[in-house]
Amino acid sequence: MSDQANEFFRRTVSAQDFVAIDTASSGDNVIVTVDAGKKAVVLSIFLISSSDNTIIWKGGSTVLLGAAAVKEGGGYHVESDYGITETADGDDLIINLSGATQVGGGVTYVLANA
Repeated sequence: MSDQANEFFRRTVSAQDFVAIDTASSGDNVIVTVDAGKKAVVLSIFLISSSDNTIIWKGGSTVLLGAAAVKEGGGYHVESDYGITETADGDDLIINLSGATQVGGGVTYVLANA
């Protein structure tokens, strides 16, 4: 990567961060709070659900990753150095659960300038 590209990246993107997923509430659950002028770029997600659940990832009210049916004891892992998805300016990263069952895991992300 060129010096110019490195400088752009340094000014545009925060350091990589990780947040645990630990929720059992149906509906929207905020995973990453995002300030105005920033967006969350998701680099990896892993999760396991204790019971059957349908999981939707959202940026604010916008669906980012469509409904994924997860069976009891099942889950998934996805990652990309370039980002799986990203929120819009100031939109929180949200996991929406169809049922009030325990879901655990984690998300690796960076906050970038929107």
